[in-house]
Amino acid sequence: MMMAMRKNNVDAPHIDEFDAKLLSLLTSQESYSSKDLAAKLDKPLSTVQRRIRILFENGYIKKKYEVDYLKLGCRKGLLDICLKDSDIECVAKKVSRISGVILVSVPLGHSDLSASFVYRTNEEVLRFIRQVKKMPEVQRVTWTEEVFSLSAARPVLVECLCSAA
Repeated sequence: MMMAMRKNNVDAPHIDEFDAKLLSLLTSQESYSSKDLAAKLDKPLSTVQRRIRILFENGYIKKKYEVDYLKLGCRKGLLDICLKDSDIECVAKKVSRISGVILVSVPLGHSDLSASFVYRTNEEVLRFIRQVKKMPEVQRVTWTEEVFSLSAARPVLVECLCSAA
């Protein structure tokens, strides 16, 4: 695995084409065993296993479990939060402590924070929005409900992972 660093806006690891293909397969909707991956990539099983281990050790991929909130009878919403001149990280931490919040992110765009949250009733949404609006740092809040989501038909892997340093 090549570990050269590239200077652009952000230092990024340079991985080779084999690792990029491996990442693509590992993050696809299909579930492959190491043996399947070795056959598909025409590489020895030990090489595939070693490269996967290195990708995990370096933190390039993570194994995590995802709750299917819809199957559990919950709905999922997204709150866009615009702040007055405030410490974004401080407000993000406050929002993340509210019951029902599953993720808070700092986007580039029209809002300062985005919060994904789960709820069962409209009353819970209103309670959640009220809690956020009560924060003195908050200027405006808008929300949307996730009706359904689809994974990409093919794994998305940024081509720059394979570009020359």
